[in-house]
Amino acid sequence: MIIFPNTDISWGGKEYTTKVTMRLINKIEQTVSLAPLAMKLQSGDVVLSHLAVIYGNLLRSGGCDVSDDEVYASMMGVDVDSKLDQSEVITAAATALTCCFPERPEDEEPKKKAGRK
Repeated sequence: MIIFPNTDISWGGKEYTTKVTMRLINKIEQTVSLAPLAMKLQSGDVVLSHLAVIYGNLLRSGGCDVSDDEVYASMMGVDVDSKLDQSEVITAAATALTCCFPERPEDEEPKKKAGRK
């Protein structure tokens, strides 16, 4: 079951539509804890290897045949088939991280917990 809106991301000059599911998030979080990484990014503390793992998983969820090593190499400026420059890959991966966090629709109120009487 897809639990978050799909997002288009690119690699090798081709667009891929992510298919973010709870299973994918669990798989990513076996290696990288998403919430602390998002907080680090907000303070400018970029962890490229973690971004590479996330971006690689999101690309593969959309059908791209790419390894985390290839994504990381592209982030480090090594010539690979990403067809994105180093800063574009880093920005794309950081942006893709937001795919892993759901947003409540603006017109929906937060659900209240049922209390005991």
